[in-house]
Amino acid sequence: MGKVMAISKRERILLIAAGVLLTATLLYRGILGGDPARLGGIRAEHALVEKQLQQAAFLLRNRDLYEARIKQMKARLNDGQSGASMPKEPGKASVWFLGDLEELARRAGLRVNTKTPVEVQPVKGHPVIGVELNTDATGEALANFLYLLETGRPAYDVGRLLVQPREDGSLLAVNLLVTALLGGKGDEAPKNDQR
Repeated sequence: MGKVMAISKRERILLIAAGVLLTATLLYRGILGGDPARLGGIRAEHALVEKQLQQAAFLLRNRDLYEARIKQMKARLNDGQSGASMPKEPGKASVWFLGDLEELARRAGLRVNTKTPVEVQPVKGHPVIGVELNTDATGEALANFLYLLETGRPAYDVGRLLVQPREDGSLLAVNLLVTALLGGKGDEAPKNDQR
């Protein structure tokens, strides 16, 4: 019993090769279940998880923006301003109008340098308030702002729009006059002669 059998070099090589082959087969069957189609399923699952991670990262990057927007909306609701209707009194309407334009500019990505109230002639007997805005903007931010004015605020009108490129070429110098009709129907825009 104490005898150990000696194996030849050739037998040792064959035994090692068989062991390696057996280990590789077991690993293949254990990981993939022996099904090459399962490997395609694993790749598809990996792509789905990667997409979900990218969406989660996007939400995390923009979390502060969403939270600020929610906070601002809650504050407007608490102040009695729904964002949909402007007060009828000219004094309150001017303050509301300036705040609303600032909010639209912020949402569009515009940085407003100056805003100046401007006297505008009444339209069909209804008073009109106006604000001249001077801003530095990218073309995309300006387009977003104009789109927000057009789609979200039908009682607003852009009476004047002057655009010039900055010397460095990265931004545009924008001067625009935005007007709003007071006391008219919400779907009337103050078409004035200051264009």
